[in-house]
Amino acid sequence: MAKAKRTIYYVAYKGGFKLPWVILLASTVLDTFKTQAEAVAEARRLAKEHEPSQVKIKGKSGQIQREWTYPRKSDPRETKG
Repeated sequence: MAKAKRTIYYVAYKGGFKLPWVILLASTVLDTFKTQAEAVAEARRLAKEHEPSQVKIKGKSGQIQREWTYPRKSDPRETKG
């Protein structure tokens, strides 16, 4: 049986005055938020609902700051970076 493809949700800073944080699925904006914390909470909720999935948090610089994989057992092995 083939493995299910993992859905990846990105939380990214897009700027703007009122709602600078977004959740992206591929290049599609799913929702916008005032704070990074609100965007992360919603992205994690979505990822848990649509396993197998992953959440990647990008900071204002565009660098990935943190990521979560659901379910946990499908998390890739940690490697030295």
